[in-house]
Amino acid sequence: MSGYRTERLGEEIRRTLALLLLERVQDPRLQRLTIYEVRVSPDLRRARVLFRSGLNDARAQEALHRARGYFRREIARILSLRAVPELHFEALPEEAIP
Repeated sequence: MSGYRTERLGEEIRRTLALLLLERVQDPRLQRLTIYEVRVSPDLRRARVLFRSGLNDARAQEALHRARGYFRREIARILSLRAVPELHFEALPEEAIP
């Protein structure tokens, strides 16, 4: 797969996740959450979602993990994708934030 395609898909997934978190997700553990980047593997099967929470990264990561089925379903619906990469959520260390 081309690098351009994986980058474009990662950016679309990032935008969609941000929209879902802003407008639809009500979980208080996911408030003040920022999605920094989504890195999609070359085979389009996995996506690393890099985030930072203003509250508690560990609790936010647990909530994201529990909601990943919902996120995949909504990403497929919104982006009209037949196959959505498996989402893996990782908290960014504070020193890695630009």
